[in-house]
Amino acid sequence: MRGDLDALEQVLDPAVTLRAVEPGPWDCEDRDQVMSLLRLVRTRRRKTSRDADVRRVNESTFLVSRSGGPDGVATLVKIARGKVISMQQISTDATDPLADAAVAAVRSGDAARLPRS
Repeated sequence: MRGDLDALEQVLDPAVTLRAVEPGPWDCEDRDQVMSLLRLVRTRRRKTSRDADVRRVNESTFLVSRSGGPDGVATLVKIARGKVISMQQISTDATDPLADAAVAAVRSGDAARLPRS
């Protein structure tokens, strides 16, 4: 809970994946990539550590976010056979229903469905 990367490495499955909120260069395909990324991030951050809030979603999934206020991102952690098998960052920012409807209308090509505000 305080950023002990050596302890985290012990519970990561060798084939663990890490996906950022948006696909890109931060996505990782195995334990070595995940640990390299986390060590890089640690060196770039301030030395202060923050506790994590961990909430069980179901039998094998946990939602991990930072304590002390939202930073807009949390991580869904999936466990199998006693190891972390995947981590998916998600946005915790509230979405705008009108914006979501507008995106859906544009993607479908149906301008008549564009919401009016």
